[in-house]
Amino acid sequence: MAILQCPNGHYYDDARSETCPYCQKLDIPADDPLREQVTSYVDYEEDDAAVTEGYFDNVGEDDRTIGIFTDELQNQLTAGWLVCMNGLVKGKSYPFFVGRNFAGRSPDMDIVLSDDDQIAREKHFSIVFDPVTVDFFLIPGNGSTLLNGNTVIHATELADGDEIKVGSTEYLFIPFCKKGRVWE
Repeated sequence: MAILQCPNGHYYDDARSETCPYCQKLDIPADDPLREQVTSYVDYEEDDAAVTEGYFDNVGEDDRTIGIFTDELQNQLTAGWLVCMNGLVKGKSYPFFVGRNFAGRSPDMDIVLSDDDQIAREKHFSIVFDPVTVDFFLIPGNGSTLLNGNTVIHATELADGDEIKVGSTEYLFIPFCKKGRVWE
């Protein structure tokens, strides 16, 4: 009985195996350069072969691990819309969703208002829909926001038909969710 080292650097007991059991389980030809790369990072016991197989083509599609992102798991449930009443894109609507929705010119915003250079790039304002209380709120952010002609300085409750002015554009607030009509 002796502890031997294979050409790929694995140690094994020659009384238990004639050749390196680690290299055999990978099922990669000895002359393949991938074998040396993979074996240098994999350190496992004999019972762990199934875990290692997950990195190679001999595993069926259903046995592979895939990443799942939360945005794919949750539908974005429309809570309402902003409709442009005056400005360059008069008549265009902007949906917003359950939860907090940030508005700005950046494509990373929930509500992308890219047609008015006077609107802040990020977080000019936000609209929040609380599905528990079925209430909407307008929250000021990085830019000046008017609600029905009054400057918004703190979170303010919104009502159907409210007018929101940001930059040089005016929007009409239209809720989809109301008392008796909410997403479950």
